[in-house]
Amino acid sequence: MTQPASPGEPLPGPLFLLFIASLTCIEFLQNGMVNFSASYIVGGIGAAPEEFSFAAMAYSVAAILMLFKHRWLAEQLGYRDFALVSLLVYAIGTVVCALSANVPEFVLGRVLQGAGGATFFCAGRVMCNTVAGPGRLRPLLAFVIALLGASTLAPLLAGWLLDHGQWRDLFWSMLPVLALVAVLCWRFMPTAVGSADDKSQAHWGGLIWVVVGGIGLQYALQRSRYDFFSESGRLLALSVAGALCVLWFCRRQMGHARPLIDYRPLFQARFLIGMMCYFFGYLVVNANGFIMPKLAHEGLGFTILNTGGLAALSSIGSLAGALLHVTLLRIKAGFRVYMLSGLVILAGSSALMSRFSPDVTWAWFGVTMLLGGGFMSLFIGPVAQGAFMNMDERTFSHAYQSKNVIRELASSFGITLATLFLQSRGAVHYSRLSENFSLFNPLYRQQVEQLDGILHDPGGQMALGVLARSVDRQSMLMSCLDYYQLLVVMAVIVGLIVYRQRVYN
Repeated sequence: MTQPASPGEPLPGPLFLLFIASLTCIEFLQNGMVNFSASYIVGGIGAAPEEFSFAAMAYSVAAILMLFKHRWLAEQLGYRDFALVSLLVYAIGTVVCALSANVPEFVLGRVLQGAGGATFFCAGRVMCNTVAGPGRLRPLLAFVIALLGASTLAPLLAGWLLDHGQWRDLFWSMLPVLALVAVLCWRFMPTAVGSADDKSQAHWGGLIWVVVGGIGLQYALQRSRYDFFSESGRLLALSVAGALCVLWFCRRQMGHARPLIDYRPLFQARFLIGMMCYFFGYLVVNANGFIMPKLAHEGLGFTILNTGGLAALSSIGSLAGALLHVTLLRIKAGFRVYMLSGLVILAGSSALMSRFSPDVTWAWFGVTMLLGGGFMSLFIGPVAQGAFMNMDERTFSHAYQSKNVIRELASSFGITLATLFLQSRGAVHYSRLSENFSLFNPLYRQQVEQLDGILHDPGGQMALGVLARSVDRQSMLMSCLDYYQLLVVMAVIVGLIVYRQRVYN
């Protein structure tokens, strides 16, 4: 087996960079395709929108559990065997998702994918650190390019697969990538197992409370849309119980001599503010990734292939923003000015999208997506850099695990909140639009009779079907526009907070 370069030794070369890139991109590529194709998957397995968000929650809970166990499992198995087992579990979950015929089967597949996939992002970053000195820049660039490349490729590939095949191909297409990564893992991953004195403790009992608490919190959030008034007491009790479970675990970890994640050195203003901003950033990115295809495909009627192209333009904008950020750092160092620039971009692009009408062109939509993509690089990039300043190697490891837990939480909450928002606003708009198309509305009845003669003729019935679909499309469009209006307000509020704080200068 070829090991990564030691200090003073040459870099392993292109294959090692391919290994870093392919390992890192798996989770982002698959999740990007799943979020983009939510409507197709929901229809394919006969799920309600809230059941799709439940699957996202199940994925995140499984991933968070494994992120807490990442260090312990790597110490027990060795990094190579741990990565190979994770790939196997992820591959089994991928096959289960591809063969799913109903919601429980799909949720099971996503749980397995979450349990296996939590390894990849962390492992990719850890492998970058095995290269010492200036040579580390090359794998770090491969790591970043893989993230942005996967975000760009995911909607394009999903759109093409849906246009030429079916939603199950979103999962079958991942198996060759997993096979390639397994071969590269076998070659490049270190095999050493940690010594008994240095190994972390298992903490299985405490992690059960994290899982229970996480499920309780997110289930209460999901059901609040339906049961808030009729079951408000039960939902509040469930939320409090879930929060107490998570807080109890965190408190136990802080007092433990050998915790899974040592939070004590992380309680510093820079890291805490950074992670709050990081949570907001990934919350927005995932909510946008869920809502944008609904706006373009279901609300405005673009083809799924063209919608994939629009989503890819956002990622290209992120890459351009990252290059701009690196260039400008040579002129002006700092964090706050770039974070504020990202939030201005978010507010501006969201304001433009909130004013879209049914006659908006693909080109204008694309320009807006290209502009909005700069938010991720100019806001999340500086936040991530600033949060880890002046950390020793051990603290960095625990901080990075915590950051990935926050990323998973933000991803799940982003999809859940976006689903709840669209359902809530969609119900309001559908009700209002339906009043205008009601058979009890004399003006509407007169218009239909003038168009088709007699209301009960086949032509009249067809017109009613077309009008009903028009109501669906208009309610979806108006709900998405409401979301972007809300996003403008959120960007302004966070911008004021970032401007007032003095930790990130």
